Amino acid sequence: MVATNIDKQIMSLLTELSLQQKKAVLNVVKTFAHEHKEAWLDSDYDMEMNRRFTDLESGKDKGFTIQKAIADAKNAYKLKY
Repeated sequence: MVATNIDKQIMSLLTELSLQQKKAVLNVVKTFAHEHKEAWLDSDYDMEMNRRFTDLESGKDKGFTIQKAIADAKNAYKLKY
């Protein structure tokens, strides 16, 4: 694999970092490397959302209004605090 300009820049800057900074960079890189695929690229997620939209559009699922959602959130907040 040929190193790109970005790879070269990263490698040159790593030599200037302290051990603590390198550990922080490593944690960030590990996070990016191990991230799960994005939800909108997941076919199961896509199928589930399509099913829900179809149910709402057909009237099978009545959904709820924004007013109901706000009222429920306020009630939940009151119960907690």
